[in-house]
Amino acid sequence: MSATLQTYYRWRSVRRDEDRSGTKLERKNARLKKTVTELTLDKLTLKETAEGNYQTPLLSGDVLTM
Repeated sequence: MSATLQTYYRWRSVRRDEDRSGTKLERKNARLKKTVTELTLDKLTLKETAEGNYQTPLLSGDVLTM
């Protein structure tokens, strides 16, 4: 089985374009995952704040009572 040079170069060009688009998709996917993670943390923080299930950090001079 043989292919012409034109077919070979066309195929190689398509493969190169697919590789580039794959890299772009990987970067976009990573960015979207990071965004989802940040939004999930924001949502959980707001939920805890609304329910009153949060602890304020101790400020200097505050006394911890038990």
